[in-house]
Amino acid sequence: MALIVCSSKSISTRSWARMKRFLGTLVRVFEVRPGGTHIAIVVYGTNAQVALTLKEFVSSRLTVSDLRKRIDSLPRQIGLRFIDKALRVTEREVFTKAGGVRNNVPKVC
Repeated sequence: MALIVCSSKSISTRSWARMKRFLGTLVRVFEVRPGGTHIAIVVYGTNAQVALTLKEFVSSRLTVSDLRKRIDSLPRQIGLRFIDKALRVTEREVFTKAGGVRNNVPKVC
């Protein structure tokens, strides 16, 4: 699963903190862990960057606590809002074999 998160200037500091709490809740609800659901996080504003890759779950000891720390430290870009860049980055860098897509897991679009 890829979570595409807007961090543009249209998101207030308060809303950014709320967004990160929501992401933490998703991690818990979807049972995100190496043997369960894998997630990638793409953060965007004027530019887009992959903050967490699917492949980080492969042969990893990534814990829920580690994930929450990663979410808490997500970079805030401010800038403008270019979701098109985020979608391109997600397609080119996340949903690929190199990005960590698992062959034995159904793909849902």
